[in-house]
Amino acid sequence: MPATPRRFRLGSLRVRVTLAMLALAAIGSSIFAASVFVAAERLEQSVLDRHIRAEFDTLAVRAAKDPNVTTVRSALLLGFAGRDNADLPPEFADLPAGVHHAVSLGDKVYQVYVGNADGRPLYVGYDITEWEALEEPIIRNLIGAVVLVCVLAVVLGFWISRQVITPVTALSERLKALDPRQRNVRIAADFGGEVAAIAESFDRYMERLDGFVEREQLFTAAAAHELRTPLAVIQGATEVLAEQHDPPPTVRRVTARLQRATREMREFIEALLFLSREDSGRGDEQARCEIGAIVTQLVDDYRGLAAGRHDLALETAPGADLWLDTPPALPTIVISNLLRNALEHTERGTIRVTLEGRTLRIDDSGRGIPDSTRDALFARGSSTKAGGGMGLHLAKRICDRFGWRLTIASAADKGTTASVVF
Repeated sequence: MPATPRRFRLGSLRVRVTLAMLALAAIGSSIFAASVFVAAERLEQSVLDRHIRAEFDTLAVRAAKDPNVTTVRSALLLGFAGRDNADLPPEFADLPAGVHHAVSLGDKVYQVYVGNADGRPLYVGYDITEWEALEEPIIRNLIGAVVLVCVLAVVLGFWISRQVITPVTALSERLKALDPRQRNVRIAADFGGEVAAIAESFDRYMERLDGFVEREQLFTAAAAHELRTPLAVIQGATEVLAEQHDPPPTVRRVTARLQRATREMREFIEALLFLSREDSGRGDEQARCEIGAIVTQLVDDYRGLAAGRHDLALETAPGADLWLDTPPALPTIVISNLLRNALEHTERGTIRVTLEGRTLRIDDSGRGIPDSTRDALFARGSSTKAGGGMGLHLAKRICDRFGWRLTIASAADKGTTASVVF
């Protein structure tokens, strides 16, 4: 089924303006037509009433002068004296006193007046057949006029709405054509009238937004430089310490922790800088990583934490190679957060990391996730630890960026299963 053009959709401003004009024209013309019809009816009744009363008075005078006058007939008039009059039609005889409109008698229609004169009932009927015949074309003409006014209202409404909406539509098209990557774009000079005021408001907003973007870019560039430089120094120092011949066990442990913390910090900074850039909808084809190797490296890094707990085992079952066109820091951030959460919430039992096809699973036998935090698990600042955190929030943002599906299933005291489908 073909799509309805936007300018003709029911909810569009153009259609609403046209419908408003149609409603106004329909109501106004209907009231005017009804008023004309009622006025014509009242005028007809007034003329007929005066005429038939005059005829009644004439018949009453004649009947008073000559009691033998019982029936009067003419081209338009019927008059009857006395209810026992043999000429009196039954349609007239059953009428009460007063004026009666449109009484049918054969193929004719009469205005009938019933009254009394000298104790005798008098019946006067005036032929209004032609009057009634004229009402039907008048009604048709009034209905036709209402329909014509409504049609003209629709045509005029579409024309007027087009004149009104065209500048707004032009503004909308201009806004849609803007490139978010361009800065210092102003559009108010392209428009006039009331639309120019809207465009000026948008320009003021864009001016503020340009300032925000410029400050954000300046901060990002400064942060990238100022944070990477000391990290590089720390990394170099830890490499020197690691190359020392036969260092004491304490130094080895501290050096390993420093190397791991430095690497995690560098990956964290790279992930934040990557997420701060606009999504291009594609992965980085220049950077590739293999998920199995990342899993193996992270498991080795965290095995020391698990080794300190005699009742906790950390197992891994890497599958076939899974290559992704993304910087290795990003899946490392995701997997590292999930693995660290499993270690922090599992005191005994087993943590098993499995890579099957494109799905990575981390199963633990820990205490599970409380119901109070399960619904807001990926919200920024949400954490099962005091003080909150943003690890899962950052992991979810990375997954959403690349279309990976991150899910966490957990039950209290029954462990947790975290899975990522790459």
